[in-house]
Amino acid sequence: MMSVSLSLGDVATIIGIVSVVSGAFYSWVHYRLKGDFASASAVAAHDTRLEEVTSVLGQVPRHDDLRRLEARVGAVETNLAGLSAEVRGVRDLCVRIDRGQDLLLQDRLGREQATR
Repeated sequence: MMSVSLSLGDVATIIGIVSVVSGAFYSWVHYRLKGDFASASAVAAHDTRLEEVTSVLGQVPRHDDLRRLEARVGAVETNLAGLSAEVRGVRDLCVRIDRGQDLLLQDRLGREQATR
């Protein structure tokens, strides 16, 4: 094996060069990545907003809730259709009663005019 002997001055020179190069490398990396990371206040604001969104999403109806709601709306539509048919029937009955009253009224008026 080959042995290398370095004096204290050589070691100091090597350490100095390595320090300058590593310092320059650190400065360059720091400069290049400076705007790429969020600040602590931005992360805290993001965490707060994420908690708000999570809270709101906790109140959103789930799939089974929507299915139950859909079933209830379907039942209301069915009941409304039945009620609409009943209302039409009552309307038709009122029209017939109104016609009958008109005929009775015309008959009475005709008799009264005939007796005069």
